[in-house]
Amino acid sequence: MDAAWERWFEIADRFDGVLWLTPSQRDDVERRFGAQRLRSFVVPHPAPVVSAPSDPVSGRIVILNSLIPRKRVDHVLRALPAVRAAVPAAHLFVYGDGAAGAELRALATELGVEDAVKWIGHVADPATQAWASADVLVLASTNEGQPLVVLEALAAGVPVVAYDMPYGPRDSLAHGGGVLVPDGDVDALAAALIDVLSDRERRAELSASGRAAAAAMDAAASMRALGTAVRAALADPVSR
Repeated sequence: MDAAWERWFEIADRFDGVLWLTPSQRDDVERRFGAQRLRSFVVPHPAPVVSAPSDPVSGRIVILNSLIPRKRVDHVLRALPAVRAAVPAAHLFVYGDGAAGAELRALATELGVEDAVKWIGHVADPATQAWASADVLVLASTNEGQPLVVLEALAAGVPVVAYDMPYGPRDSLAHGGGVLVPDGDVDALAAALIDVLSDRERRAELSASGRAAAAAMDAAASMRALGTAVRAALADPVSR
């Protein structure tokens, strides 16, 4: 556990309520510390409204995150040769910048996929550009809280392929819109991308279910969850 979290958990039982972004986070904490120690509530980020027109480019895999080791963009690059062998039109658009950028570019060259990778870099409004043409979003981080990029993709009807990491993708994709693969399994990541890119009927189903899931995770749903947490905290504050 991160040192900052260790310090926080020492005083966590003094709070009237603790908010978690996902049920998975809450459940892990309760397994470790006991459900009675913390008064936990799940209040997720809401899925945004995405109004960008959708005109996916066949084979376009999108990454939208910082280029830092925790995001494991190298895993996606290592999956790309197998994806291209099965789906020749497959190519990768990388939105974002960061300290690992030069290293990742060198890896793409080493893997022989540099011609299939476009490094977009930092742009002011990447989501608008990305969702309009994305065929699939891929997320390979070591960990997240509740990645907004997944919610944005679902709202835009863009299927998601993600590692089953702690936390976020499992809960956000629980009602459709994407494919989870074992955390850190590059071969499984490649297979899932191939499946979504090569089966247009499958992609259409994921797109439709993702939009429906995003609609159910709107701002009103998040505000209702927050209201429930606040009422409970006010009604029964912790004795200090």
